[in-house]
Amino acid sequence: MTELTDFDVRSLDKRSAHAGSLLSHLALAYSPAVFECRFRAEDLVVLDLIGRYRLPVNVVVMDRSMGGEEVDSLVKLIRGRYVLSSWRMASDLQPIGSLQRTHPGRSGSIAPAWQAGCRALVVSDRLERAIEPEALQALRWNDQLQRMLCQPLAGWSAAQVRAYAERWDLPNPAPRGERACGLAPETPAVAPTA
Repeated sequence: MTELTDFDVRSLDKRSAHAGSLLSHLALAYSPAVFECRFRAEDLVVLDLIGRYRLPVNVVVMDRSMGGEEVDSLVKLIRGRYVLSSWRMASDLQPIGSLQRTHPGRSGSIAPAWQAGCRALVVSDRLERAIEPEALQALRWNDQLQRMLCQPLAGWSAAQVRAYAERWDLPNPAPRGERACGLAPETPAVAPTA
């Protein structure tokens, strides 16, 4: 484990508390909310925040792109560490052919079926390089999705995600290609649309 200085720990705790506050506000004001967990490092941080604060956010584990060992590892983590209000494996919710539906009144907009009825989405995108810090909006209305969008890790760096994962002993599942649980750099994020 990397040694963190007192300043680093305080800074990380401040970021974590801010992210938890955003998630709490979202859960209270825009419930029901859904978080799609794809088993990347950022996803595990958001999952940990939801579980740590026991927030009423529905978690859908996107297990179709995972190997059996990764799925088993994530299920073991969820069952052993968290009391989540609701979590499901995407593969258990709908057959593959009916996973998508069209938003009412928006012919070109496609969303997964389990988002039906939700008022907010939680995503783990960091957006660190995309926009200036003062323009960062971690909680905003998304016209395309017709829902509130919460990005609790907006502005976090890959190093901060890694430090959080190390500090709270989050798992590092088997590597997928070049990336082990998203700890390696990802493709640059794009700036949010208003």
